[in-house]
Amino acid sequence: GQEVTISGERFGQVVEVQLRERTSHMGGTMHSEMHTDTNSRSSTSSDVWATIPITFLERSRNSITFTVPQVSAGQYTVTLRKFNNELSIASSVGAGDFELPVVVSSTTGFIGSREGGNPLILTTPDSSFGFNVTHPEQNALFISTLPCEVVDVSSHQLTCLPGPMSGRVLAEYWQLTSGTSGFPAIETFSSPDIARLEDSVDINWGGGGPGGPVDSDFFASRFTFYLQLPATQEYTFELDCDDRCAVFVNGILILGADYPNTKTVTSIFPEGQHQFVVTHVEHAGAAKIQLRWAIGASSIQDMPWHRVTPVRSGEPMAISVYVNGAEARQGCPSLQSVQVKLPASPDNAWEAETVDLPGPTCSYIYSAYRTPELTVPLPDIISSASPFEVTGLFLAESMSAMDYEFRVDGVLGSIDSTVHGNSTYPTLMLTPPPLPAGKWPVTISVAGFGYAAPVQQDTQSRLDVRYSLTVGNPVKPAGSFWGGFEVEVPGWGFVPSDSDGSDEYEHDSDEYEHDSDEYEQVMSLEVTTSNPGFEATVVSATDSLLTVRFSRIVDHDTVIAQDSSSRTVGWRVKVDNTGSWDAGQFQLEFDPTYTPFFTSSPSSLVSPDTSGTSIELSWNVKARTEFEALPAGAPSNASIELQSGPNLYPCTAATVLSSAVEADQYTESTTCLLPDYMPASEYTVWLTATGTSYTLGSGFAGDKLAVPITITNISHTTSSAAGGLTITLGGLGFSTNASDVVVTFSNSALSYQGFVMSASATSISVRTPRVPEALEGPTVLDVFVTPSHGATPQPTGFAVTFDTGITPRVLSVSPNRGSTAGGTTITVSIDPDGPQLDGS
Repeated sequence: GQEVTISGERFGQVVEVQLRERTSHMGGTMHSEMHTDTNSRSSTSSDVWATIPITFLERSRNSITFTVPQVSAGQYTVTLRKFNNELSIASSVGAGDFELPVVVSSTTGFIGSREGGNPLILTTPDSSFGFNVTHPEQNALFISTLPCEVVDVSSHQLTCLPGPMSGRVLAEYWQLTSGTSGFPAIETFSSPDIARLEDSVDINWGGGGPGGPVDSDFFASRFTFYLQLPATQEYTFELDCDDRCAVFVNGILILGADYPNTKTVTSIFPEGQHQFVVTHVEHAGAAKIQLRWAIGASSIQDMPWHRVTPVRSGEPMAISVYVNGAEARQGCPSLQSVQVKLPASPDNAWEAETVDLPGPTCSYIYSAYRTPELTVPLPDIISSASPFEVTGLFLAESMSAMDYEFRVDGVLGSIDSTVHGNSTYPTLMLTPPPLPAGKWPVTISVAGFGYAAPVQQDTQSRLDVRYSLTVGNPVKPAGSFWGGFEVEVPGWGFVPSDSDGSDEYEHDSDEYEHDSDEYEQVMSLEVTTSNPGFEATVVSATDSLLTVRFSRIVDHDTVIAQDSSSRTVGWRVKVDNTGSWDAGQFQLEFDPTYTPFFTSSPSSLVSPDTSGTSIELSWNVKARTEFEALPAGAPSNASIELQSGPNLYPCTAATVLSSAVEADQYTESTTCLLPDYMPASEYTVWLTATGTSYTLGSGFAGDKLAVPITITNISHTTSSAAGGLTITLGGLGFSTNASDVVVTFSNSALSYQGFVMSASATSISVRTPRVPEALEGPTVLDVFVTPSHGATPQPTGFAVTFDTGITPRVLSVSPNRGSTAGGTTITVSIDPDGPQLDGS
């Protein structure tokens, strides 16, 4: 509804005004650092958002006035279109650009914990442009320099969660003129080229610099932070830098240093919150800055960077809001004497108990008065889902569990009870959620206040706990001597399987986002005893239960009986967390008692065309208590497969012929139906026995099932010495997968492999290889076929003569050079007195 006038030249033939969205997304420093560079928030999107026909305009040769249609808040640029579709240009950068901003009229929840987490709600009038509901990421909110995570958006209401104010330093950088000398008054500088949050004033750039628009030489830095000193006493500060630096406390210079001299100063400072400003200049070469301290007579050590804040605690901090790149206008009311301190709040000497909020700028207050705080540290290690107690000054008037929320790495835990141990320090009983072993961030949120802070004397900057890895005994402690079974292993701290089957886990918490690569969790299994050849694979995993499959192994050289000794194999479960391993072990018995033994094997020879063919076999297993006798015709307690190489062929419809539970074993005779076709090979017959409660594992027949190859014809018995002839072999028993078939041409001295082009059950096509020896004279090579994967080479009874007399000879190629882009025509000349090409 707003009228906008455009001024320019040659508007007489304009028929349309186009509004183009100038900011389709926010980039640059807006998300990752701070909103100090307006240009970094712009993009060059040319999306036409709306058009206004000329009939709705007031127009002259030098101006056009139009009414803004219903569009979203954001940044726009105007483009004019003439009747012939020519478009206008801007006479200077920014000409034609304008913003349609949201208006913020009120805030709720504008006081909260220094650790963040208290929802801040912003509201716009119904008549104002609204927030971007379709693309929530286009709404950005900052509390001074600190980003506030948007968690809910409606047309006229936005909710964000303030992040913690502690553990961050405001860093500002300026590019200086090349050749700058001396030490400028950086404490008075404004309009930095880069402004962002750093973790500390302990940075070694080496030969580099801050990056971005600031080079590695001739730059200035300023670091601002606030720190609450615990008592009135002596403090020593140590300053080291390259090239020059200084420290100001509450605006007073207390220390200066220059490379290579480290300087210290000792003075008495009163208890309370103090402002520190560290300035630094780099001329050329390497660059660094480091501030350390000592309390009283203690030795110099790192400063408590986890306790510092980039702004002053307890003072109103301006809120800034951007919607589609356009900064919101603010119309928050002025509030007088807002009560910050509550009856349950602890005393402090550095924050005012009441604060005035000047309008129309909307403000937020981080306050120690509103910060819940633990009085007892969290457990060092969590090794199970057992509840644990947390005691603290939680400030809440009520002790209902509904007033609290407990999360580990963003995963919701449970609050089982709340207890008033005493009125000052109540206790919460918390049950942790299951997570993989590793170090995870913790939040304890109190309704109306936000996140709780660690114990004041604690050295950690955020609440976190370490989950240990616990591995229990397998639910089934034994299986077949030859493997082929699964077991369930209970425990705590396993890495759950993702939907794609991978055993990896990544932190969800933004607090640990900068360490995301370090916090990736990976789980593996490895054998800890002499390896008997088994491979263990995690089939599935939850936080507290692994399902592990142990592969089959076949060893015809090892003979065992049902009373043979079992073999014990140890396995280690390992979870990689932040570069170190948590590990737990379990053992498993591979026991003949649980091994199926064949008492009769199937027929030792069958044709490849096995359609409708069944086989019979008999078997027993000593673990009789796992079975019940089954009548003839019932589904068998066994599944049967035939294996050649890695290929498995199921023998289906396994049916009981007879069965019995005897005094010391279970016996069964079984029949099953072979597949319709089996390539020629010698097959290991596997039988996997399944009891009433679990699968015992697999056993194999001592005699293999032989499926022979039959080869009846060959299409050619002579080939060019250079190879390349397609030969067809006919018969029965070939694999239908050409990659499983191997054809070799060999004699006692030579062996060459052909290329199998296609394969069916009854024929294969193979391209003959090049045989260099045949260039000296005809060479006869016998043909051998390996009909399937896992089979042995079989003689065909045919031979191929590789003969130079039928080999075409190339005399020349012209031209012998060409464009790298291709397309050059090449002529190949063949010896006219020798064999000719047949055109195929």
